[in-house]
Amino acid sequence: MELLIKYEANLNAQDREGRTPLHTGVMRMCAEMKQMLFVEADEEIDPSSQEDADLIYEEYKAIIKELLFCGADRNIKTKKGQTALDILNEFEDTLTMQQMKSMRFILTDQTTCVCFMRHRPIKKMRKSTLVLIFAILWNMAMTYLFYGTLETTLVKAGKNNDGVLLPFVHDFFVAMSLIWFCIALPTFVMAASLQPGYLEKTYDYILLVRTFIEKELDMDMLCTYCECIKSETSFHCMMCGQCVEMFDHHCPFLNNCLGFRNYKFFLVFIVSYFLFLCFGLGELIRRQLDLAVDAGNGGFWKMSGLTWAVGIMFALPLPIIFFQVSSQCGSLCRKRKIKIKEATD
Repeated sequence: MELLIKYEANLNAQDREGRTPLHTGVMRMCAEMKQMLFVEADEEIDPSSQEDADLIYEEYKAIIKELLFCGADRNIKTKKGQTALDILNEFEDTLTMQQMKSMRFILTDQTTCVCFMRHRPIKKMRKSTLVLIFAILWNMAMTYLFYGTLETTLVKAGKNNDGVLLPFVHDFFVAMSLIWFCIALPTFVMAASLQPGYLEKTYDYILLVRTFIEKELDMDMLCTYCECIKSETSFHCMMCGQCVEMFDHHCPFLNNCLGFRNYKFFLVFIVSYFLFLCFGLGELIRRQLDLAVDAGNGGFWKMSGLTWAVGIMFALPLPIIFFQVSSQCGSLCRKRKIKIKEATD
């Protein structure tokens, strides 16, 4: 199977029984684990046998994930009408509950963005300019509707543009939110469209392997997929199919890896977009307080349905962006500590 992936063979080719390499991988994993754990009815499973079965599971799990990343189709059926998931379910008594749960998730067809990035989608990602254009137009439309509905609310209430409560804050909130929005859009485009820093093949791979063997160098420094020399900070992204220098992660929202060429733009984007949302929601709260001055108790919550809808849609990305900002801050702090430790050692 590793050779099929290595030489880019058709991973969805079927044999006489209609099985693909994905079907075969699942069947062999379950069969070898069942053979390893086979005992008589009155005997208990040897702990060492369980450990060996777990190693078999992890080995085949990695291979199955690589097949899926490289384009294997989960939905192809054998002549018996079975998908790879159906074959797995036949061996439910062989795997542990946690192993079954993990494999079922892997073999279940997944959308591009699974549960707000709680899980990385295990399939090859295709980049699309239309998705990038849609994201830009969507954010521009939401910003226009957000401020448009707030302006309409004030006009109906008979108030001027600045309102009566904290008028000096109004101009500041609007100006700052639009400034940060104008910074977020181009940095989003740069982070999503720039090549993240793919490592290039510069030497003949056969000669490279021979040199490494002769000089007794670490073979783990070679990427068998890209046929190039890896650095200490590079990583092979299975979704992109290439090694990325200073790899951070593959972002499904950008549909691009984050490496040394576009990581800085990503950091500017998430910070500026976070500030844009904060200032926008701050203006929403200010204007609602403004309207509540005349309406009395409960006036703060008296908004039109459109204002509520746009406000909620405007606030939806906030927890995701906040998570990204906090996780990236933590990542930068850890990298800084490692560099300081290496410098002092």
